[in-house]
Amino acid sequence: MKTGGKVDQFAYTFEMAKAASSDRLIIYGVASTQVPDRDGETVSMKSLEKAFQKFMRRSPVVLYNHEGNNDAVGKVLPEYVGEDGTVYRSGIIEKKLYVVAEISAAQSASDVRIQINEGILSSFSIGGRARKVQKGAKSCVLVADLHEISVVPIPANEDALFTIVKACTGSNCPINKSEEISMDKEEVIALVKGAMDESRTASEMETLRQQVRDMSAEAEVAKAATVELQKKYDALASEEEEQGEPETVVKGLTDKLDALKAEIEGM
Repeated sequence: MKTGGKVDQFAYTFEMAKAASSDRLIIYGVASTQVPDRDGETVSMKSLEKAFQKFMRRSPVVLYNHEGNNDAVGKVLPEYVGEDGTVYRSGIIEKKLYVVAEISAAQSASDVRIQINEGILSSFSIGGRARKVQKGAKSCVLVADLHEISVVPIPANEDALFTIVKACTGSNCPINKSEEISMDKEEVIALVKGAMDESRTASEMETLRQQVRDMSAEAEVAKAATVELQKKYDALASEEEEQGEPETVVKGLTDKLDALKAEIEGM
């Protein structure tokens, strides 16, 4: 409900999802490094680079927690240009494998999208075939074939972390903020009438008609309440004009107006 001056109009306020500007969820970060992982193993970046190039040409899928029997939750992109012009590239950079990936908008990937948006999932892990080579006290992993990159809750490599570079904002985003938009009575009725096509059953159409009737009744109550509150405000304003503006009167008027504001907000 909107108020201001001599108000004799009203508007319905609905909680609606923001218009879909983009359903894309893009993440970027390190997938592997030469730093020893939790198992004390070091990945050879030279072997990983060759395997990664083959992986990108073949099927650059992103899985969840290396679960290959489930649907893929995304794909690795060669590069992505951010809204600010920043270019994010996938590949070996300064002896680290960086990955930019797009998470799928499919329903099967919904839980993953939610956990990424919530910051619960923020790590990468690589999966494939490899062999270990012992070099003194160090264990080196030579990657023969890279099968997939996974988003995981706990990475083997503590440096394998990613961040969101493009957050989803559309209807396919499980977590989307909402905003209030106002529609006048005519727009609401037109919207409901548009839904009343021949595909609707008699019961569905009656439900829609009842919703319109309910909204109309609520609007009448809101209009009456607005008129009453306007009268109270006018009375307070007249009282101020009659009694002048000494400090005590102003304070008393302020207290009354605050109470009136609280009454309006409580409607």
